[in-house]
Amino acid sequence: IYCNKGNASISGNRIGKYSTANDINMAGSGTHYGIRLERNLSGNGLVSSDTIANINFTGSSNSNVVYGIYASTNGSTVNEVSGNVLKNISTASSKSNLESDPTFAFALTGIYYLSGGSAGLSLSNNSIDGLGATSTSAAENPVVVGIEVHPNNAGSLLSVSANKIISLSNVATNSTNLPSIIGIRMFASQSSTLLVSNNMIALNNSSNTNGLNVYGIYDILSGGNKNYFYNSVSIGGTATGDARSAAFWYNATSTSLNLRNNILHNTRSGGSLKHWAVVHSTGSGTEWTSATSNFNNLYTSNVNTLGAWPLNTDKTFSTWKTTSGGDAGSKNVFTNFIDANTDLHLVDNNNCNLESAGQVQASVLVDYDGQLRDAVSPDIGADEFAGLLQINGP
Repeated sequence: IYCNKGNASISGNRIGKYSTANDINMAGSGTHYGIRLERNLSGNGLVSSDTIANINFTGSSNSNVVYGIYASTNGSTVNEVSGNVLKNISTASSKSNLESDPTFAFALTGIYYLSGGSAGLSLSNNSIDGLGATSTSAAENPVVVGIEVHPNNAGSLLSVSANKIISLSNVATNSTNLPSIIGIRMFASQSSTLLVSNNMIALNNSSNTNGLNVYGIYDILSGGNKNYFYNSVSIGGTATGDARSAAFWYNATSTSLNLRNNILHNTRSGGSLKHWAVVHSTGSGTEWTSATSNFNNLYTSNVNTLGAWPLNTDKTFSTWKTTSGGDAGSKNVFTNFIDANTDLHLVDNNNCNLESAGQVQASVLVDYDGQLRDAVSPDIGADEFAGLLQINGP
C-alpha cells in the first residue's frame, strides 16, 4: 500500500494471511514496503489497525531493504502509527551495516517513523513479532530493527508507548563485523520532547547461537528532552564470538535524559565480550548526570557487568551507582516475567521488590494494558501488577 498525499488514513488492512507461513514470497531486489505513507505534501497521517504477516523476501541482493511500515508524516494534529500487527516477516538480504551507522535503511525494519508534524505525534500499541534475517553468510552483517524512530519535529511531544517487540532473529555469521538485532532504535537529532514509555521488548535470537549484537533500546538520538519511563526490556539467549548485548545502550548527546521505573534485564551469556543491563558509551558526565537515572531495576546474570561507563569499563551495581552518582533508589534483582521471551507481564507472587518501588511520573498515568498506575507508589516496569507476598511453610 502506497500513499503520497496529505490527510491520509490507512487503517484496517491485511497484507498476508496471519496463520499461513510464508504466505507471500518476493524475490525482487530494491526497497520493499508493506505500507508506505510518504509526506510529500503537508497534511495529517494515520496508519492504524493494519496487519502485515507471513511475508518472505527471498532476494539476497545487498540493495534489498525491507520496511513493514514506513510512515513519514507532516500533519498539524495527527501523526500516528498505532495498533498495527507485524508478524513473521523475513529477508535474505545481504545488506550489511553496523548498528551505529548514520542510516535508517537496514536490511529489515518493522516500523520506520519520521514526522515533521506539529502535534499528535504517536507511535503506540503496535505488536512486532518474528522479524528475521535469514542469510547465514559469513561475509554479511545485516541489521534487524523492530522500531526505528527518526524525529524531525520542532516543538511537539513525540510519544513511543505500549509497543510489544519480541522474537527478532538474525542468523548471519560474520565474525569481524557482527550482525545485530535491535528492539527500538532512536536516530538523528531533535529539539523537542521524546517520551518512551510502557514498551515491552524481549529479544533472545530464538535458539540461534551465532555471534550477534543484541540491543533492547539503542539511543544515538541527539538533542531535546528524552524521557524513558516504565519500559520492560528482557535480553536472553546464548551467543558465540565477539558478541555483546545491552538492555539499554546510550551513545548520544543530550543534557536532559531521564530514566525512571524501567526494568533493564539481561541474562544473555556466551561470547567473548560482555552483556550489560545499561551502557553509557562515552562516559560523559555532561550527557549523563547524577539526576539522569533512578527507581529502575537493573539486572545481569554476571554481577561484574551490570553496566559500562564508558564502554569497556565494566561496573557492578555498586560501582555503577558510585560512578554515575545516580540510581540510589534503583533495584538489582532478578525479574520473574510470565515469559522472559514472549510476555513481560510480571508474576504476582514473586516480584515483591518491584511492587510500589517506582516514582510517580505525571506524564504516564496508565501501564502497558491501560491499567491505572498507583497514584502514590507505582510499580517498576511496563506492567502495574498486584504483588503478593509468598511465604512457604516447612
